[in-house]
Amino acid sequence: MVKLFQYGSNMNKERLEDRIGEVQDIGKCVLSGYELVFDLWSNTNACAAANVRKNNNAFVIGRLYEVTEEQLAMLDSIEGKNYERKLFSTGVVTYVGKEGRVDKSAVKKSSQEMQEKYVRHILKGCREVSAGKEYMHSVYRVAGLSPVYEAQNVFDNPKEYLPDVLGISAHMRKLLGVCVGDLVEVEYGGRSTVLRVKKIPQELIEGEHTVENPITISRHARALLGLPKREERTTTKYSSMYAPLLVRKVVDV
Repeated sequence: MVKLFQYGSNMNKERLEDRIGEVQDIGKCVLSGYELVFDLWSNTNACAAANVRKNNNAFVIGRLYEVTEEQLAMLDSIEGKNYERKLFSTGVVTYVGKEGRVDKSAVKKSSQEMQEKYVRHILKGCREVSAGKEYMHSVYRVAGLSPVYEAQNVFDNPKEYLPDVLGISAHMRKLLGVCVGDLVEVEYGGRSTVLRVKKIPQELIEGEHTVENPITISRHARALLGLPKREERTTTKYSSMYAPLLVRKVVDV
């Protein structure tokens, strides 16, 4: 058996197993002295693909698997055009981009749609190994995508808010680089809608019943997204709480 470190789309265990069959998941693994980059063009994914390069001041979070020699040979044939095997002194194997295949313009050539589709595999793996939101945000930035926030504390909008409004905390507005009145795209389960930013009601961020970085969403938007309730939560005025959703900045044209 071989220990295999994966930092790109194969962090999604389901994706890897679709390619080479059942693998043993060991869990989170950190590669020190390297940084994550997207400098390879993938014809298969029609976007920039992940790579690692040396940087003594950086690290890459990935997922460690145990695979057979036969499975590794299968992966060689899949990754062989852009990548080559690298064996670390610890006995762990990974794949790094071939020097002749590096394309520093790969991110610029990628469409937002195809790049996000690829990066979602990485983020799924990141969530499953608890890589942390800060690292996940960095993956988005390095891939050339708009900042994204995975909102956890989602409540109903106040009745006086318009249906196209999303209430966002100051912390989240800063993270996304948006101001009150800007547009954001809200996504859940493959559906998305565009809403206009408004300040979060003060009673959700002050006093006895505060929650971390809450957002509020309209019933109309919830219906469009098919957003289900996750559990019941009670604050001063708000009792509804919904499944996590993704929020990103869009250009107001």
